[in-house]
Amino acid sequence: MAKTKIHVGLEIGTSKTCMVVGEVKPDATVTIIGVGEVPSEGVVRGEIEDTSKVIQCIYDAWNMAQDHADVDIMTVYLSVTGAHIVGQNNRGTFRLPRMKALFPRSIWTR
Repeated sequence: MAKTKIHVGLEIGTSKTCMVVGEVKPDATVTIIGVGEVPSEGVVRGEIEDTSKVIQCIYDAWNMAQDHADVDIMTVYLSVTGAHIVGQNNRGTFRLPRMKALFPRSIWTR
């Protein structure tokens, strides 16, 4: 028997913070098995003004969604929307230092 997958979506809005838990079945159908929804605090016109209040809202919605769905939520898909969101494509280069071998540690220790 094929396993089902759990996907979780998070929306941080001006009026509410919502987390939805869906169970994706082998035939690609999705069943909503849990929802956590709380009034948003710290968000003004779609922009985060108070990070600590937003974090508390996310935590509350997360706990509610876990309780309703009876699953441990470890990852979420975050929705980022709004007129203030702008994307820009860029290309860049980085000259590596002269070394005989490049190890991951040498990249992060500078």
